[in-house]
Amino acid sequence: MNTAPSSSINGTPDVGEDSVRSALEASQPFEWSDPEPLSQSYSVPAEYPLDALPVPIQDAAKEVARFAKVPAASPAVVGISVVATALGKSVVIEERPGLMHYPTLFHLIVAASGERKSPVFKHMQGPLAQWEIDREPEWKEAKQKAEAASVTSRKMIGMLEKKIKPGMTDSERDAIERQIAAEHGRMVAPPPAPRLSTSDITEERLFQLMHERGGAFAVMSGE
Repeated sequence: MNTAPSSSINGTPDVGEDSVRSALEASQPFEWSDPEPLSQSYSVPAEYPLDALPVPIQDAAKEVARFAKVPAASPAVVGISVVATALGKSVVIEERPGLMHYPTLFHLIVAASGERKSPVFKHMQGPLAQWEIDREPEWKEAKQKAEAASVTSRKMIGMLEKKIKPGMTDSERDAIERQIAAEHGRMVAPPPAPRLSTSDITEERLFQLMHERGGAFAVMSGE
């Protein structure tokens, strides 16, 4: 194999093929050491502080853990997530005077396949799903009213636009503009569906759902 000699640019020598080969031949093989645990202070993990949670979450977590045959930590963490989702932005935390935060929470449970994550999630997340079902008839009625109002206003605006003619006086023009503005004011966007969370979503759609609901939405999954 023919190799090109090393050259230099602005006084800095380039690394030629010969030097790279020599460096590789002279290098020593690297061996990974055995992995070390993150903590060596104890051999048994500390128990989940279930008693620190509100009593309703404690009771629900214990009952789900009993019949699902899982550690209480699993339903407890899901329960906290459900409560946080229900609260949304109705609660403000004051870190210090003048510094306020909404309670944004991130929870993660790591478990192997077959550890009954889905049943736990289904039971603990059930109240949120039932809330959405209970409010669907009311939402459909409000959505239909909003859509009907918008249809009526658009037709009224169309009729008003037909009254616009050349040579109108300022007062006639002002009257039509006021009526058109009033009809635009009657047009309202349909309310968002009664939905507090989802399991799989893109970032773009997530921001859209949060915007429609005043910035409060949750991404939850039992997988």
